[in-house]
Amino acid sequence: GLSAIAVHNTIDVPSMPAARKGARFLWLERPSASVVRTDEAADASTIEIRNRTWEARGLTHVRRCVLTEHSVDVFDEVDSSQPSVELHVHWLVQDGAPLPTIESETAGTTTVVRATETSVEGWRSLHYGERHAATSVTFVMALSGRATIHSRFVATNLRREP
Repeated sequence: GLSAIAVHNTIDVPSMPAARKGARFLWLERPSASVVRTDEAADASTIEIRNRTWEARGLTHVRRCVLTEHSVDVFDEVDSSQPSVELHVHWLVQDGAPLPTIESETAGTTTVVRATETSVEGWRSLHYGERHAATSVTFVMALSGRATIHSRFVATNLRREP
């Protein structure tokens, strides 16, 4: 169950599977992405990734990650030629960490799920055959045209000034 894109830290378009599974461990079709830009400045580092997985089906996705001393901001820019498509942005958050804020100019709903034995949501796996409880945060929206979804993670291990 943890091989599905819906449980990974990325976007998911349920009506357009990102991969096609064959027998056992064989994948007949896989997601495709590449780094298109990096920038390191005194106050932030930026990496931009172009996800080509859905381009042949009329959907483009560019993810820009901006890392600063106090936060990580992730901007998912998605553009679809489809009249309307359901889009999910999913994050797995380690136990005890604050949840990210997720917002877009297009309305959506956010669900938070803690790991339970009856679901694949809320689990992370560092090695094959093992799983660890986590918190699953998913933002779901209907995409018509273009939208940017902004996810923000705030550092919690910073020294506090008196």
